[in-house]
Amino acid sequence: MATDTDETDDYQTQEPSTETTRLDSTGEAQHKSFPNEPSSLLHTSWLIVLLASCYAGAAVFAWAATCISTVRPIFADSYEYKVMSRLNTPDAYVKSERFLKMARVVGTTVSVITIPLTSAICAQAAVVFLQQPRRSGQSPTLRQSMALADKSWNNPMLIFKLVTGKWSKYGSRFLAAAILLNILGITMAPLQETFVSYKPVKRTSSSHSLWNNLDLTKAFENDYPPEDVDNDFVTLTTSGKLISTNMDDAQPRLWSGDLRCNSTSETDHQTKDLCAIGAGQYSFKDIEDLKNPFWAALPAGFNTGLTRQYMARFNCSVKAEQITSDSFPSSCYSDPQALHLYYNKTSSSQAQYSLRVCMPGNTTQSPWKPQRSRQDFREQLFLSATFSGLNGSLSMKITFDTTAGYFEVPNYMNGQVAGPLLDDDPRIRCQADDKCPEQFHHSTRRGDSQNVGPDWTSDNTTWSAGHNLRKGPLLNLAMALFGRASFLGSAFRLLASNVDSSEYRCLQIQPMFNLFSAPSRPEKSCILKFPLDPVLVEADYVDFFFPTSYRNNIDAKRDISSFEDEIDIPVVEKAFTAAALLAIDGLIISQPSVEYNRLIFDMGADTLVPVMSPAAMAFISAQLCLFLGSLLAMALYSALKPRWTLQLDAFAMMGIGAHAAEKFPLLVTRKVQEYSVLDQMPGWIGDAMGDQDEINSAGQLELGALLPGKGARPSRWDQPFQ
Repeated sequence: MATDTDETDDYQTQEPSTETTRLDSTGEAQHKSFPNEPSSLLHTSWLIVLLASCYAGAAVFAWAATCISTVRPIFADSYEYKVMSRLNTPDAYVKSERFLKMARVVGTTVSVITIPLTSAICAQAAVVFLQQPRRSGQSPTLRQSMALADKSWNNPMLIFKLVTGKWSKYGSRFLAAAILLNILGITMAPLQETFVSYKPVKRTSSSHSLWNNLDLTKAFENDYPPEDVDNDFVTLTTSGKLISTNMDDAQPRLWSGDLRCNSTSETDHQTKDLCAIGAGQYSFKDIEDLKNPFWAALPAGFNTGLTRQYMARFNCSVKAEQITSDSFPSSCYSDPQALHLYYNKTSSSQAQYSLRVCMPGNTTQSPWKPQRSRQDFREQLFLSATFSGLNGSLSMKITFDTTAGYFEVPNYMNGQVAGPLLDDDPRIRCQADDKCPEQFHHSTRRGDSQNVGPDWTSDNTTWSAGHNLRKGPLLNLAMALFGRASFLGSAFRLLASNVDSSEYRCLQIQPMFNLFSAPSRPEKSCILKFPLDPVLVEADYVDFFFPTSYRNNIDAKRDISSFEDEIDIPVVEKAFTAAALLAIDGLIISQPSVEYNRLIFDMGADTLVPVMSPAAMAFISAQLCLFLGSLLAMALYSALKPRWTLQLDAFAMMGIGAHAAEKFPLLVTRKVQEYSVLDQMPGWIGDAMGDQDEINSAGQLELGALLPGKGARPSRWDQPFQ
């Protein structure tokens, strides 16, 4: 058996004459003898199988790379950050991106050559189909063979005729198979474009670390050195924040819970404004509109990207209420561990004020615990003041409910919003999370249930509470506003200087001035020295913390008829809510330098990833397997059986036309469908010699021969071209 490269080299002369058997137009067998003519072996060609195999391999490669890339990169474990993975390196991602790009190019090339290659395979297989033995009622006519030669599987007009009742005229089993095969090939690319989309995702680029972040177990551990006491540093730091902060100032460390800025539901105007402002720009005037506001060490909106990390957070709930003088706790006078401050001054001009400050409980011991799990504690501050001309006193109780713990820092996994307060130690969650690198150091020196700080035994309670390095926020505020480092504590020294001066001087900025009122002229926040009566200066300082429904100058307050003794509680609560967070801020940044935990973040880099549903992946994969399997089967079908021509093309039809030249003269043709002879003549090719001719080894190819052509011996046309 020879290949198609040997087609022109295998002619040989046969001595005896031959006689053929074929069908005439009525279907009757006719016999005809021919002289000796050149012959050639029928041949096979495996080139089309090789091309089909290469095509199938390229198609599988492109689709497999796409499917794998929907789940993970080709050369890495995941697009996400993984602590234990050694494959998720930037180089691996870059290599995967290049590989996927190459696969997309290959896939595009495959989609371009699908129809030409499928049509070429069908054209070669059609030759084999027309050499099959004749079957009753199933043998193709010449018109049906011409439909195959015209590659009608790609002709929409003829396909339309087939489905509208012309199947018996043009159709054949092979044409149906070729049409289905081409439909499978044509729909591959549109289906992939329909169900496969590409979206940008974040993949690991490089991780970075922020060191010395606040760790509650380190910051509040109970074995700090004795020299680490507060020598008014925390108090003055907090006082400076109370003096310099306005309600309108942006507070970078003021966080909010999820405001649902991306929600499609209607929100109020305040929430829309907060969403427009963005995290890191909230002010204390917005605190009532924020969702679960809290303080944290890093700026609000900080994002760890692909990693999951946790950070300490603090929040205070403030409640103020006006009380009677009888409700003022009497235990402060006798309890050595309670904070008790008392100021009572009268001037020569009969100006008088008194202030009593009380914090019951053990103020010499810190309420903070060295633990990462949630902790809650309560502090209460009692204030009672009297002024000249005021019958009775103004008294109120301020309660701070403080909560500390950890929250999940915004990242890509949680929608880039701050997580809720955790009840447990974040290390427990982190140990079981492959996206959470270790950020805490081990320590065995602390106990979660122990309170913090040495228990001083000094009889001077103010000294003991003031030296507590790790005060609660309310105690820190009380010491900053009324303690020995406050204006009242140093008023004697300030007022005694330049006592004979007759000018009004700004002695100090009033703490919390801009927290109680909207920003106004800066000079109004000054504590002015009155030349005639310094006691009025102290009285005015104390009076500031008791805002009432009617506020006027100190002379008006002496007029009882113009004074309302109702404290403006909402104003007090809003001001002290802001002051509580500032007190925590001053407390934390004043802690001794210790080795805190680290925080690891990886903002990632954008990469395009194919996206499809599992159902779409399964459906397209099944269709691809069906198409490639059918295509390879068609290619093998065309290659395994020897055939008389390479493919059913124009040259082959010229040979068939020459065989019946008398029936197809070269005339003007307008309506081929009306040529009934095409439906009467057989359309298959066979061996007219048959097996009975044992003397002559050469077969005879003929249109409509009864026996199939065989490749074991040479064959010739009964009317060869000269």
